[in-house]
Amino acid sequence: MLAKETLHFLKKLEKNNNREWFQANKDAFVKASDNMVALAGQLIDGIAKFDSEAAGIDPKACLFRIYRDVRFSKDKSPYKTNLGAFISPGGRKLMAP
Repeated sequence: MLAKETLHFLKKLEKNNNREWFQANKDAFVKASDNMVALAGQLIDGIAKFDSEAAGIDPKACLFRIYRDVRFSKDKSPYKTNLGAFISPGGRKLMAP
């Protein structure tokens, strides 16, 4: 389950979406990220009960990065205000045929 602290971190990040604040709160981000890895692991374990391909997927490899690509965006906020994962045998780097 996602911890309340993770949600609090994301709400604070939404209000303070800048590098200085993020660096000062890096420990909170690491805890939130670890919490998301644990949640992805729980989901993978549940999926593996009915889909054998899910067994052995590294939950950390399923998480998306928090840094935004702002090169072509009008919104120059450096960080995403959400955490996300893509659960597949190849993790987030799945190459479609």
